[in-house]
Amino acid sequence: TMEFLEGVTLADRIRESGPFPWPDAQRTMIEICAGLQSIHDAGIVHRDLKSRNIMLASRNGITCAVVMDFGLAHEISSPVVFESAITASTPGAIVGTLNYMAPEQFEGGEVTPATDIFALGVVFYELVTGERPFVGDTPIAAAVSRGKPPCLASAVRKDLPRHCDEVICKCLEFDSEKRYQSALEVAEDIRNHRRVSPFKLQKGWLQLLAGAACAILLLAGLLLIPAIRERVQGVLFSSHEKHVAFLPFDIVGNDPQTQALGDGLMDSLAGKLSNLDTANSSLWVVPASEVRSRKVKNPTSALHEFGATIVVEGHLEQDNHLVRLGLTLIDPKKMREIGFTEIEGQNDSLAAMEDEAVTRLGRLMNLSGSEDRALNSSGPVRQAAYEDYLLGIGYYQRHDKPGNIDLAIAALQNAIRQDPRFALAYARLAQVYTMKFRLTSDPQLLAQATTYGKRAAELDNQEPSTYVALGQIHEMTGNHDLAVEEFRRAIDIDPRDAEAIAGLATSFENGGHYAEAEAAYQKAIALRPDDWKGYNDLGNFYESIGRPRDAIVQFNRAVELTPDNAWLYTNLAMAYMDLDDPQMFDAAESALKKSVAIDPTYGAYANLGYLYAQRHRFPESVDASLSALKLNDRSYEAWDNLTAAYEWLHEDGKANEARARTIAILEKDVQTNPQFSEGQATLAALYAKNGLRDQALDKIHISLALSPNNSYVLSQIADAYELLGDRSTAIRYLEDALARGLSRGQLTEDPEIQGVISDKSFRPPAK
Repeated sequence: TMEFLEGVTLADRIRESGPFPWPDAQRTMIEICAGLQSIHDAGIVHRDLKSRNIMLASRNGITCAVVMDFGLAHEISSPVVFESAITASTPGAIVGTLNYMAPEQFEGGEVTPATDIFALGVVFYELVTGERPFVGDTPIAAAVSRGKPPCLASAVRKDLPRHCDEVICKCLEFDSEKRYQSALEVAEDIRNHRRVSPFKLQKGWLQLLAGAACAILLLAGLLLIPAIRERVQGVLFSSHEKHVAFLPFDIVGNDPQTQALGDGLMDSLAGKLSNLDTANSSLWVVPASEVRSRKVKNPTSALHEFGATIVVEGHLEQDNHLVRLGLTLIDPKKMREIGFTEIEGQNDSLAAMEDEAVTRLGRLMNLSGSEDRALNSSGPVRQAAYEDYLLGIGYYQRHDKPGNIDLAIAALQNAIRQDPRFALAYARLAQVYTMKFRLTSDPQLLAQATTYGKRAAELDNQEPSTYVALGQIHEMTGNHDLAVEEFRRAIDIDPRDAEAIAGLATSFENGGHYAEAEAAYQKAIALRPDDWKGYNDLGNFYESIGRPRDAIVQFNRAVELTPDNAWLYTNLAMAYMDLDDPQMFDAAESALKKSVAIDPTYGAYANLGYLYAQRHRFPESVDASLSALKLNDRSYEAWDNLTAAYEWLHEDGKANEARARTIAILEKDVQTNPQFSEGQATLAALYAKNGLRDQALDKIHISLALSPNNSYVLSQIADAYELLGDRSTAIRYLEDALARGLSRGQLTEDPEIQGVISDKSFRPPAK
């Protein structure tokens, strides 16, 4: 038996409709690459990949490309050679399809995954041009032997991205060792040939962290528990607006596994409770990940950090097979208990216990929504699998501890092994692999995250959180259009999903669609008017498009909601600095010092180092940058600040060391996300400083192609040309940068640009 697929072959679609529009071509090729990579990972070479063996099939209402027809497939572990197709005289001697064959198939060589990569290049060419690169009978052997198509795809079609030809030609290399060595590499290059608008350097890390927190909350909302349909009347506590924060559970005993179970229960209960009372929209549950990342451990802190009106404290006890869960509701303003419930059960009934806990909490809070949505989103789950799932998300919640990421993966893998249709476990695996990718920058991990996210969607295509998770993955690698598609799928299912709308806003912003982004950010605020993160996101947006005064208004609104929020003071300081008014530097410094006093973070210290450099207080800039690097030495901003400060202080040896670290980190960043235009431009200036002219010019061209109107990019290009000895070109780019909103204050801390500023031919635009 085999899977039944409804749809048409890729060959038929091209014949009927012609070449694909680029966005459709990109998405389809990425799907084909994913299928081919799965085949190769299974130890198989397809040997007959072609457009007629690819089906555009409908699965659960979603059309995707499926690689099929394995009649000629062969195990990689058992290499096979062909009779040369060039000399073969009998019909059966040729194995494969002539117009898609790699040179080694013609010449009787060994078949490897690279053989399929050659055919993949032919399919790519066909997809974007409607034609095959090699046609005919006799001439084809010579054409393939040259390893290049007779003409480039861009010669057939002018609107293709500039690197499309490079990907195709690398697939079609005559020498198999010079081709891509995996379909995953092909997908990464196809995926990253998009033009984007980058984020601010000094604040970008905050937006990424906020985005990661959103993904964690959304995945926690996926629910797989049988319904409890009876609603008991009776109210112990009532409030119009309910802002709920779950504190980390107290664990009786010191068993690490019980601790992980408690962390998982905290996360899962918070997610399930957030799905109650959707009719009146009076409930907001703080993501468990936010509580942990902000180190909130008591009701008073929850009140100050999140504006919580209800705090849930819990204790968990596990004695052999008996589990006891106690939950206490606290009013943090009055510091009094407002409700308590305790549930006992066997450890093989955790799902039922959790259902009962959500029901009782909803009853205590007088929530008037549909419990069915929270307690019956996906059907039954095997109990043993559910316990492993809770352990997995518990380990993930504490991913700061060494080894916990791998423990989370092992537990979640065990969960899907016991229940292969456990959609939530697949979604969580996508989340965990994404986090591991952030820590290691290994692209294989991101590919695995995508695979698990798609599997979750196949198993449950009505859960918006899965699509939000996929959207976050796409956004992380600069695939804004694909991210928009996933976020819109989530919103189609639940138009009030605030996190999906916030994710959509970020994708619009990074894609340069500013009007749509602003509207989406404002809609997210309207859905959660008492959530500080909405105002913070809108403030960061205004800051990134050169509207610092509007940003200050939003940051101050967020500060009113959470007056002890260190992140907000850091963002507020950057907005003050971008006003381009030296009188506001004192306000910026005060805000950053307040941020450090509340929580000494990498971002606060890095920006303090940047501020001190602008004020020519270079020894203090060095101290602040070193403090940032003690907290995080894997981000390049503080290293870059440190480099500039050492240069001003004429400590050349230390400056060279810091510059080398900056380059190493940035090279890894742009390899992961080639569309990171600000990183590409910064590398251009750094390469120029080191006398690497060709590398500098290459990065200049890339960053200009990605973001020709970005003021920071233009300023770094000015730096690069000045260092390369081209003063007139440096002047032109710096004038353009200032005209497009570059703060004049940023020029004071840049040692490389001082010669340009003092040049008589430099004509900065009027303020």
